[in-house]
Amino acid sequence: MEPRSVSGSGSKMRAGAPERTSVIAPKITSKITRIQSINRLFPLFRPVEFMAFIMPHLRKGVQMRIALRLDYGAAVFGCTALVASLAVPASALDLKPDSVDALNQVSDSLIEEKYDLLGQAVNIDVSDISADDKILFQSEGSAVTVPSSPSGPVQISAEGGEYIEIYRPFGSGAEDAVGISPGVVENYGEEFTTVTSIRGGSDVQMATIIHNADSPEIYEYGLGLPEGAIAFRVRGGVLIEDLEGDLIGGFTPPWAVDAKGDPVPTSYELDGSTLVQRIDHADVEGIKYPVVADPAYSRGMIKEVKHERWANGGWELRLTVTALARWYQPFNPRYVYSEGLKDLREYHPRSMAKDTMAQQWDCHVTGLPGTINIDLESYRKSWPGWRSGILGAVLSGNPARACNW
Repeated sequence: MEPRSVSGSGSKMRAGAPERTSVIAPKITSKITRIQSINRLFPLFRPVEFMAFIMPHLRKGVQMRIALRLDYGAAVFGCTALVASLAVPASALDLKPDSVDALNQVSDSLIEEKYDLLGQAVNIDVSDISADDKILFQSEGSAVTVPSSPSGPVQISAEGGEYIEIYRPFGSGAEDAVGISPGVVENYGEEFTTVTSIRGGSDVQMATIIHNADSPEIYEYGLGLPEGAIAFRVRGGVLIEDLEGDLIGGFTPPWAVDAKGDPVPTSYELDGSTLVQRIDHADVEGIKYPVVADPAYSRGMIKEVKHERWANGGWELRLTVTALARWYQPFNPRYVYSEGLKDLREYHPRSMAKDTMAQQWDCHVTGLPGTINIDLESYRKSWPGWRSGILGAVLSGNPARACNW
């Protein structure tokens, strides 16, 4: 059987909310006993009204709200519930999953930053996205726009007008976005939910939360690229270059994990200007839903310049690099160095004017796996032979000195 697919293009589909059915709730002995005990202990407070809202999954697929009123020891309660016949398949009984719970399960199981869509997002208020139709985050040299509509593109732009658009997949019942955490919004759908996390002016993560085994296995992301730009696969990820061969951005290799934190097979393909993520979840033995998968996009190699200041007779830069830079560095450090240097010289020409700044950047790229913040100082001397100092710095127990000569 061919895997089902969904696309980030096409008309928006909506479905009505499921019909609610009223039923009589089963007797909950422990709850009644606890409330009766309270009445015996505090008789002066009779009659007492209690409203208890019970929201656990008492059985898979059942959401129950119980209003309990106690009057002189007599319990009268009513409830509303979403129920289905026992003959209905389990997948049809699934309720709307909680995206925050699903994402927290992943980040609690796996400690790498790439799995933490909530904790690594920028701290901006996204509660008004429904009213504004979009959220906009701007930082030095770039901006990210996330639309409320599931059919609208995420736009990542740079100074000078260059931008790319990413059309996220959506399916039946896809809803407009709502904020679920600072810098994070979700577009809920009946078969899967799309979560968009802004991780800075250069990084955006678009996770798919797959609800159950009946959800699609193929998800398409349409790419709107500048004229002449090309996207190509490399080392499991995707890079995007402009007409001159300069890096615009790219996607790090995909990942997918289930609710236990176990990996689920996934891969990228390119179909023209469409990025296709295949997630082979339906036949995985012992899988626990929901399944969470990315992709994550980074613009360029430089994520953020935290400060640019004059101190000690020279310019100081403190910066961080994108997930794209960290992924690609082991395969092609010279590419990371050259593309990052272009960005630094374009946006910080006065600070990067001296040769020593390029040399320090080169050194930090070489040792990138061991860095968090990268500090460049123009008052340090030029040292074309800096590589000869690496061994001595490491043997002395101070490897950071290798790049801060």
